[in-house]
Order: sequence, then C-alpha cells, then structure tokens
Amino acid sequence: MIEQLSHQIRRNSSPFSLYTTYLISIISVVNGQINTEESSCPCINAVNVFSTLVNCGGWEMREKNSSPSGVLVDYPGGMECVPINFGTHCKQHDLAHDPKCSRAGEVIYDNGVARQPIPAPEYCFDQWCFVDKATCKNSTELFYRTSTSTLSEANLFYSYSTCNSSAQSWLSFQTMKSLEGKSVRVTIPGYVPPAHYKNDENGERAHPSLTSIYNNDSIPWKGFVVDYLNALDEISNNAGFKFTHNSVGSKTVAKDSNYTASVYDVQVGLADMAAGYFWITSERLKMTTFTTAVATDKIFLWVLEKNESWEDEFVYFTRNMLVPFHPSLWMLLLWSIFLISIAAVWFCKNDGTYGIWHKRFESNEWKNASWFDRFLVTMKTLLDSFLAHATLFFTSSTDINLHGSLPQRIFMPGFAFMVLLIITSYTANLAAILTVPKPYKIISSIEEVDILCGHPALKEDYKKLFPGVKFHFTEAGGDNMGMIKAFREQKCDAMAASAVEIYNCVECMEVLCEEPRIIVTDIVFVDIPIAFPISKKIAAGISYWMLEGENMHINFMQYEESERPDQQCTLNPPVPVRLLKPLSPKQMALPFLVLAFSLFVAITIHLYNDWKKSSSLSSYMAIGHTPNQQNTRDEHQEENNDTTIKEHPIGVNGKHLESIETIKSLQHYQNDLLQTILSEK
Repeated sequence: MIEQLSHQIRRNSSPFSLYTTYLISIISVVNGQINTEESSCPCINAVNVFSTLVNCGGWEMREKNSSPSGVLVDYPGGMECVPINFGTHCKQHDLAHDPKCSRAGEVIYDNGVARQPIPAPEYCFDQWCFVDKATCKNSTELFYRTSTSTLSEANLFYSYSTCNSSAQSWLSFQTMKSLEGKSVRVTIPGYVPPAHYKNDENGERAHPSLTSIYNNDSIPWKGFVVDYLNALDEISNNAGFKFTHNSVGSKTVAKDSNYTASVYDVQVGLADMAAGYFWITSERLKMTTFTTAVATDKIFLWVLEKNESWEDEFVYFTRNMLVPFHPSLWMLLLWSIFLISIAAVWFCKNDGTYGIWHKRFESNEWKNASWFDRFLVTMKTLLDSFLAHATLFFTSSTDINLHGSLPQRIFMPGFAFMVLLIITSYTANLAAILTVPKPYKIISSIEEVDILCGHPALKEDYKKLFPGVKFHFTEAGGDNMGMIKAFREQKCDAMAASAVEIYNCVECMEVLCEEPRIIVTDIVFVDIPIAFPISKKIAAGISYWMLEGENMHINFMQYEESERPDQQCTLNPPVPVRLLKPLSPKQMALPFLVLAFSLFVAITIHLYNDWKKSSSLSSYMAIGHTPNQQNTRDEHQEENNDTTIKEHPIGVNGKHLESIETIKSLQHYQNDLLQTILSEK
C-alpha cells in the first residue's frame, strides 16, 4: 500500500506532495518493505562485500570524521555514504540515498524569488537489489553490473526485475546524464549545400573559396543538417550545439575526403561530434564511434547514355509490333485459325460461301482421282480456307453465311467473339507499349563492368567487399566531383555513387547533365548506413535524443528532402518495356474457351447429322434441316453431282474447260439479249 501511494503522488511537483512521497519512502526503508523476490534470481546479502569497502563515517549522522561504518557511492547527485546493508533487499534505495532524490521538493530561490521545486527523477521510485551473477545467468531476470567508480572493485550486479520493477528509468537517466548541461562542439565538413553552408554579407551562399567566412565561427552555419540538430536541441537536456569548421591540419591527414577530416577532429578531441552526410566506413570506425544511423544510403551504378543508330531504332520498333502478345499466345492464335479452317471445310455444303469446297469433294472426278491428287486438292482447299479465315481475323471481321450449315453458323459466333477480344486487347497493349520511350542499353549487373569509378572514402570497404572488381579512385580530393570527372575522362566504364548526394550537389548535376548524360541504373551496388561521428562519452546521449526525435517526427531524411534542389535534368532512364508484360494465353483464356465450346457444339451437331443420314431413319430428322428443304435438295442432288465435273473439274485442264464454259454462257446470254431487242422493234 505504501508503494502504491508513493507512485500515485510522485509525479506531482508541489512541495507538499514531494515531501510526502519522500516521507513515505523513508518509512518503507525503515520498515524494510520488501517486494516478492524472484527465486530464480534472488537478492543477496551484500554486507560481507561492503564491510571490506568501508571508507566513510557513520551513515546515520552523515559524519565523515567519525569511525568508518559505511561505503561512499558515486551517485548522480554527488558522493553519498551508505550503510553496509545497502542493496541487500528490494527497496527504493536511491530515494533514501541519492541526493537528486532526497533533495527533491526543495524550493530554490533566485534573487529572493522562489522557483518551481526540483522534481525527483523517475528512477528514485524504482526498487532494486544486488544479485548473484552466476545464479541469475540461468534466470530470465535482467541484471546489470554496477558502473559507479567507488563500487567497481566489488564487481557487484543489481536487478530491478527481481523486485518486480523496471530498470528503464535508471538506464535512460544514465544515457542522458552525459549530455546534461553540456555544450556540444560540432565540426562541419565544409561547403556542401543544401546540407551545410554559410551566407555572405549579401545573404547569398558564400563560395567555398571564401575561407575567411567558413573559418569564422561567428558567422552562423546554415543547411538542413544544422536545422535538424537545432530541432534536437529543443527537446534534449544539453546546453546547445556550437558549430565550427574543420581544422586545417585534419586535411593533411585525410586528403581524400573532407568528411574523413571531420572524423579526425572528433578522434583527437577537437570536436565532440561531426555533422553531415557521413557514411559509416571501416576506416572511420577505427577513428571514432558513431551515433545511431539516421538513414541508409544506397550506392547505385551510373553509366553513360548511349545514342542508338537508326538501324537499331528500326529493329526495336519493328520488334515491338509483336511484343503485345507472348510468343505462346501467337502460336495459339495460329493454331486456332488453322482449326477453324479445317472446321469450315468440314462443315461446308453446296449452298453458301464455301460451296465450291464441298463440290470438290463430292464430284466423280474426286472419287476417281489418285491418292496423290486427292492430297493436293485437300491441301489446296485447306490453304484457301486458312488464308480466307486469317484475312477475316486480321481485318476484324467474320463470314456471315446465311445459307451455310447449322454447325458452321454455330461456331462462327465463337470465332467472332475471339476476334473481338483478341484485336481489342492487342490494340490496347500495343498502344501502351508504343507510348513508353525506348529504354537505353544499360548494364544489368556489375559483372559487365571492367573498371568502376568509386568514392575515395569507400576505398578500403570496396576492396574488402568486392575483391574481384577493378576500381579507379581519385586520390586528390574532390569527393564526388573528382569521381565524376574521372568517369567523364573515360577512366572507368561505370560509376558507383549515392543518388542522394548527387541530387544535392548542384555542381555535380551540371556535369552529369552534359551530353551524353550520366544516368543512374536500378542496380544497387551497396547499402551504407548514415550516422554522425561522435565522442564515445556522449554517443549514447545524442543517440537517445535522436530516437526520441523520431518519435516526435524530427526525421533527418525529411529535412534533407525538404531542402533538395530541383533537378536540372532527368538522370533516370525511361521505364523499360519489360515492365509492360506481353499478354499470355492464361490471360486470354476466355475467348479461346468460347471458341472451343462453339466448335464442340458444331462438331457434335455435324456428327449427329452424319449419323442420321447413314442410319435407316429419315434424313429429315437431321438437326438444322426441314423436310421440304431436304426433299428439294435430294431431288437435285444427283443432277448437281452429274454437273460437278463440268462446272468444277479438277486439275489444270479443268481450269481451261471452266473458262470455255463461261465464255459460251456469255455468248448465249448475248444472243438472247439481241433477239429480245429485235423482237421489240
């Protein structure tokens, strides 16, 4: 009950509530209030350990000159003498002994004016005790080694979770303690707008050659990196950031990169941290530590734009005419037209558009012809049918044969439905493909590159990660510009560069946009985390506030994107055609299924009619025939068969005979016409 009451009022900053909390906590200490201890990681009696470390006076009277009976503990609020049973049981030990906790609620006077009382830190109200390392290693409880300088020799370990509490408040306080009231010295790696730069007396961005401006710390730094850190300063417990320039000596140590020169200043203690777009490299990690990553930079491969010849353009656009359909779909279309051609010949009859084909197979000459002649006639007929239906298909039309057989009239709507969907789908997909610009011939992998230009700051990492790749590095500084100029001078086949750094560098963009342009591919060469080089003493504190800033929407990349300059040209290649996928048979299954169904119905009816004709049943029972129509056709069937040879004989001679018969019929018609005219006179 005492613990619950103290937790309820501990966040109230009024003097009365803080004083009450303090009294309640003292009572709990005196009474020896103990939470249920976890048996798998129990509290230990540290009296034996503390008895060997006594170095201060009586704890009860706070008398340092009396006989030693306690141990000095280096608390955040100052040194404090604690009893030798300190940390033996689950208690709020810090609330009773840490000056930051015990003095909470005191009113501070400033020029005789009372100010808001000092609130107690969160960790003051959490219970903990010392535990045994060997025992707790086999437990799920969390425990930690004491970090105070006065107890380091004792090699003691403590646990909050054993006392059903949490160490989060204490660990957070330890992290932030390194920054409390501290002014952080930040070095800037030179002129890199819009990340960091300075303005001249006219309010314009000062040229990097104006060292009198950049080496003058009284002139404030500008840029999204500075804005980001200032935003963190608003929420943190430090005393602000003081920005400065790289030391001149650092550039003699790190000649290949101004950024590495800034890391050197942090390493030797000239600055507490460096701010900018810093890659975490193996070389820099040897020099100092880094904060938590603010982003991950993707290093892309860049290549020269290539102008295609008119022959390549012609081949490309000619090939694109077939791209809308997958090759398998083209084959399926040809097979479908071929099957329709066979069905049309099979279903044809004397009447209708294709009656000439039926007469070829019903004539006496066909019956008396050799197998080779029959083969030639069959192939010619099928070729005629294929060409006819292919023409109908590619002209988006179908045959309307009102005098054709019922099977033929059934499968033709299925064919028409297939034509409708296929033609419209092809047209739509072709239009989409032709509107996409022609893609450039760019590399598809690093294996296609003989020599690769790389950033000098990543030299050591590249050689370790890609031992089989031949690199070219510009050693004489210049960072990205030196690498781009080497690429322009054809010292390498491709370039590995950060797209974010390139887009933020106006000078780099001017060189890249020159003809022929240097365009970026979609090949990610390597991913590199971005962070700030920092002194080890404050690394945890700055990282803590960076993560807190993320929760409060203070995001580094959002600052970068808001200040990114407009691109002078487009360095991205057009969307490749391969992203517009050709249509496959699976996607066009419906029209073929409809066609297959209509053919199935037509074949079934045709076979049924043939069976009826060959059976003893009357032929007028066949589907699609009426008695009168069938009788009339039966009366003239023999006559048609007799005249078939004369009207449509087989072979070359038959063509001459057919022409002669046509001429004779025209002459008879002419004579009849003349006689009619004369009789009228």
